[in-house]
Amino acid sequence: MGSRGVYPLPSIPLTAGWSTLRWAVALLRAPALTAKQQGAATTVYCAVAPELEGLGGMYFNNCFRCLPSPEAQDLSTALSLWELSERLIQERSLSPQPV
Repeated sequence: MGSRGVYPLPSIPLTAGWSTLRWAVALLRAPALTAKQQGAATTVYCAVAPELEGLGGMYFNNCFRCLPSPEAQDLSTALSLWELSERLIQERSLSPQPV
């Protein structure tokens, strides 16, 4: 089964039960909903795109493959982050856990 795209605007029934105010509020909310969907688009694309099957270690922004910044490619920074992560995990595992 392939992926499916969904238009990110809410369904707005234009029946007599809906006032003009409710309709306007629904339209005003649409940009906020669109922003959330756009925020998830790259993650969803990377999870389901058949052309990325079996690939990893790539950086994507707005559904396009990009080169990471020079800072993100710095081995010294990567090593420091790894060591900090290990230390924090170790500290967390030694501290008493709430029950």
